[in-house]
Amino acid sequence: MCIGFTRTIGGLFILWAAIGLDLHAQQGAILSVEETGGIRRTRFPTHALLELPRGRLAVTDPVRMTEGDTEVQVQGTGLLHWDDGSIRALEVDFNVSIGPLEMRTFELHYGPDIPQQTSVGPGLSVTEAPNFVQSGNIRFNRSGFPLLLSVDYRGELITTGNNGLTVIDDAGVRYDSSEIKWDSVKILKSGPVTVQLRYEGTLELNGGGHVDITIDLEMPNSKSWLKISVFVSDLDLQVREIAIETPLRLGEYPWTWDFGTPNGTYGVFRDSTGSVILTQMISEVGEGSWRVLSGPVGEERPYEESVAGRSEIVRGWAHLRNDTQAVAFAIEGVNETTGTFTAALTGQGQTSFGFAAADPAMEHSLTVYQHFVSTPVSIGAATSPASILSLLQVRTEPLPAGF
Repeated sequence: MCIGFTRTIGGLFILWAAIGLDLHAQQGAILSVEETGGIRRTRFPTHALLELPRGRLAVTDPVRMTEGDTEVQVQGTGLLHWDDGSIRALEVDFNVSIGPLEMRTFELHYGPDIPQQTSVGPGLSVTEAPNFVQSGNIRFNRSGFPLLLSVDYRGELITTGNNGLTVIDDAGVRYDSSEIKWDSVKILKSGPVTVQLRYEGTLELNGGGHVDITIDLEMPNSKSWLKISVFVSDLDLQVREIAIETPLRLGEYPWTWDFGTPNGTYGVFRDSTGSVILTQMISEVGEGSWRVLSGPVGEERPYEESVAGRSEIVRGWAHLRNDTQAVAFAIEGVNETTGTFTAALTGQGQTSFGFAAADPAMEHSLTVYQHFVSTPVSIGAATSPASILSLLQVRTEPLPAGF
């Protein structure tokens, strides 16, 4: 049975669908991983979530995964705990190489009698310093602003500019991450398969009241991408839009940009004055219209748009690249909620991805992947935003007796 879950503000997983998954008598599970996007994946980041009975798995107990006789690198994290301290919600992270529409089966073992996992692959770790936290090639500011201090793949990719979360209230006032009172950054996962950091903070609004903010940052050991997830709790219904913004340094021009419109819209920045803005309006789930403006910053003109009367949906991806480097963006849930999604890129390297709900809401969320790759960009799962947005499907069932 597949385990379902919902992430709430603050990152807790609280909605369970564990019918038929009786793990009380077992110390393991069978995980069936299916590729449904029609794309070959190589060491693709994958995870599964299991609900365990009280007392079955202690925090210090090992977790081990195998495929047949081959050990698979796995990382287990307790997300929720029972009142006796044992793990109630276990999330396992691992990587899968799989062909189009293929299914593979893995065995998960856990408990005090399971041998410790041996080193079976490269791993990520976290380095802490007084002013920053770093994992792999990405360095984060402890203070929360600017969020990204350094991204160094084949050269530094971060420059000056808007960097982190931007909140826009119902009066049109913009607040950047420097105005948020951030708590200390928390390390939720420290590797070796996945690293996850969390920032929590509070933003005081000019109209009175405040909003609570959580930013989760996730990095896998097998891909050069960063997943940024923002959750905003707005009980007074004062927030109109949230945006994730990153200033990129790509080097010499020309820079090519493209969006996942039905027409495959693309263009070129030949100098720092260029700008392009994609706006997609979702009137109903799965239905909407879009428009692209392009030109010098502040002087953008219509460039391409959907045909009136024809419902056209933009897929949640974009690229910005030059001759040596590229950043592939993947944006979750673009067509799943009514409202307005905006993607803006400039020749100065400023990127912004925002969402404004159609109606006032008490909870706002936005997730953006940034995948740092070399050019020419390969066609395939390693660099395809489409593959990021089509995660592998995982089903779990109890480990049969005798395993």
